Amino acid sequence: MDSKEVKRNSIITIGVRSINILLNFVITICMTQFWGAEGKGTIALFLANLGLITIGLNVLTASSVAFFSKKLDISKLFLQAIVWSFVVSLAGAAIVYLSTKTDIAWLIFCASFFMGLYTFYSSVFIGEQKINAYNIMSVVQPMILLLLLLLFHYTIEPTLYAYFYSLILSLIISGIISFFLVKRFKNILKFSFEFSALKKCFIYGCKEELGHILQFFILRMSYYVLEFYSGRAALGQFSTAVQISESIWIISRSIAMVQYSKVIAEGRNKKTMQDNLKAALYSLFISFICIVFVMLIPKSLFAFVFGEEFYNVKDIVLLLSPGILIISFSNVLVHYFSGIGNLNISILKSAVGAVFTVILSFILIPKYFLIGAGITSSIVYIISSVVVIVAFFNAKKKFYSLQN
Repeated sequence: MDSKEVKRNSIITIGVRSINILLNFVITICMTQFWGAEGKGTIALFLANLGLITIGLNVLTASSVAFFSKKLDISKLFLQAIVWSFVVSLAGAAIVYLSTKTDIAWLIFCASFFMGLYTFYSSVFIGEQKINAYNIMSVVQPMILLLLLLLFHYTIEPTLYAYFYSLILSLIISGIISFFLVKRFKNILKFSFEFSALKKCFIYGCKEELGHILQFFILRMSYYVLEFYSGRAALGQFSTAVQISESIWIISRSIAMVQYSKVIAEGRNKKTMQDNLKAALYSLFISFICIVFVMLIPKSLFAFVFGEEFYNVKDIVLLLSPGILIISFSNVLVHYFSGIGNLNISILKSAVGAVFTVILSFILIPKYFLIGAGITSSIVYIISSVVVIVAFFNAKKKFYSLQN
């Protein structure tokens, strides 16, 4: 993949992800208008629990699949992904049931199982550098979700369950489409098992997801603390602000995904390091423009779009913006380390961030509530990003000295 192709794929991916952002914003608007801040808070908790289970799923369905898709027989990866998705989803649903005693557990099981399969196909696209297929599916899934949400809400299910049913069906339909796209260039129906393949994927996946589970605490622990001290409505407001802010990350994630695919294919060399740094700077610049644009939007427009309960959402976005901006830079750099198989930096970054998240969440949120949650998140984003940035430039300096 040459520089022109990387740049073209990055631009296309950003464009496609921008459509994804728009679709998810429309979905968020529907949720806030249909069910208010409390309903949005309930969905945010559902998605947070789903996200926690997804971390377990990703051990054998995400980065390990992308990393080994060209190194191992894909049929081995597919079989272990199916079994793993079922086992982890069942365990996650059981934990949810035992802790809540509600019928939401079967929804968690269905959503997580089909999320696992959908993630597997997406990871194959990345590993095989089928960026166009990956981009197509990243738009198809939220589009189906939105259409089903409107259909259910205005016909047979006006409650929150309309969202849960729509999410599950969108993952099923998207998974079926992805299956046939993958089948065009990979034979994934020839089921086979090999312990050595499972071992390699499991070790790589566990290292990768250790960083992700710590990252989950960085991104979502404040949800649980805020909900405990301020209630479900406050969580609905905060989660909306977070979603608006994190939508800017779509730029860095798009660029990082293309760079990650390139690094997997080409390995560690001077050019990939230089290209990664340039890509991170592009991400930082574009993200800054996006943040300025959001800051120019009046509070009254937020209230008009999301509802009166969300009038002060802009204040939370403002608090989050410094952290969001620096992560848009470090996101690209950390994917370089993952691409060369060095997962220690991701783990270190997330571990440091998790420690500060725990400390600051219980100091600031009980006292300042929404403001405290915003300050906590922004500080943690900055600290964890500094770890990655320092590590990248140290690695760059060391690599260049060895070359000379």
